Amino acid sequence: MDDLHFSVWALPETPSEARPPGPNAVIHDVSLQTLVVSGEQLQTPLGVTFETAAERLTKIPQLYFEPDGSFLWVSRNSDRRWEMTGMLYDQGASLAYAEMRGCCPRAEMERVLACLSHAEQTNIIQFVRQGVFVEMEEFLRFCEAKHPR
Repeated sequence: MDDLHFSVWALPETPSEARPPGPNAVIHDVSLQTLVVSGEQLQTPLGVTFETAAERLTKIPQLYFEPDGSFLWVSRNSDRRWEMTGMLYDQGASLAYAEMRGCCPRAEMERVLACLSHAEQTNIIQFVRQGVFVEMEEFLRFCEAKHPR
């Protein structure tokens, strides 16, 4: 899963039924329902400042954050090793998006993603290499499939 490359984006506040579904995509043997997303929709900031996201991330054990916005997070459990790297991209008063590589179990993924926006924000995930977007819940289901408990 080291080759998993994804980005976290915010969407403007729209009801989920207003977001058109795209075709199904199979990524690392997991079938996912994609979304149709326009470039204009990706202009919405994540809703937290760089400083807030950095402060939240540094509170996660085993996560090493650098002032330039890059971070490394490694598992604590030697039986179920995983590693993620990431980069925060600032957009003035708020984060524009975050880019990450690697994968981890769902609970850990939820923890790191919660650091990047506020609870009311609708976030989506872009699988960068495949060029597709998915709803957050679909991405968390993917994490669960790749790292079962």
